[in-house]
Amino acid sequence: MKWVSIASGSFLLSLITVVTIASADHIPEDSVDFQSDSYLFGETASFIVVDEDLSRPASCTASWGPISQTVFPSEWWSLSSGEPEPQVFSLNEGCTYDVLDPPKTPLRSEPAPQVKVNGIAVFASVDADAGSFAVSTRVNASSTLSAVFFFDAPNIYLPTDGLIIVSSSSDAEGEPAGLREVAGEKEDTDSPDSGIFLGQVDLSNNTDALAKGDGAVYVQGGDVLTARYLDGGEVQIAEAQATVQGISPTPTPIPAAGSVASVALALSLAAILAWKLTRPESTKSEA
Repeated sequence: MKWVSIASGSFLLSLITVVTIASADHIPEDSVDFQSDSYLFGETASFIVVDEDLSRPASCTASWGPISQTVFPSEWWSLSSGEPEPQVFSLNEGCTYDVLDPPKTPLRSEPAPQVKVNGIAVFASVDADAGSFAVSTRVNASSTLSAVFFFDAPNIYLPTDGLIIVSSSSDAEGEPAGLREVAGEKEDTDSPDSGIFLGQVDLSNNTDALAKGDGAVYVQGGDVLTARYLDGGEVQIAEAQATVQGISPTPTPIPAAGSVASVALALSLAAILAWKLTRPESTKSEA
């Protein structure tokens, strides 16, 4: 699907119609789309949600102190190693910042880190990939420094978050699905800031799939599969549909020409033998 707009001179004509293109390789913002037009029983139906608002920053709190020596404004405070004062550095419990590979969880300059020296807020600049920041003032020995910082990490939403409901013609209530932030519409690797999310549900023609919370949707051949992207409540943001084809029929084996001829010959011989065994014997008349 693609959003289409046309600009001419000072006039801007925005088309609010979604144009469906079979070969489209891009999904518009705030949308959902199945990755296939049709599915079979037993398959997993995958769909993509595109919404940058779902790519939300994570946050942690870093603490140093008391500082053993004066640290000048030209020095960087590392959120991975704790330099320049690693011996008095700590991160809050449960922090998901990647201290081993900071570029995997790049810092955000907006919102800006909230840095305080001895409880007083100071300005800080950020080196996103290095995972460090510098403050605008000298930090004297025996001081404390704290920083609430924001970073991008792969966002994961659970089925209970109520963002996606997948239903079918045979399972109108449907099944809630989770979402995982991935690198692209055709990528399965995690991403911290793509705004592209992958979701999946299993398709089953077993009525057990009508139970909720099992990650499966009950389907029958000819059903229409519907994915509804919600705001976490009852308001629908977007919708996509696909069809269910059922199970592909198993073709009846056709014997080779040679096999057919052999069977026909055998049947003919058997018929001749049966006729000879069952025909009445003729008597000869005497002269």
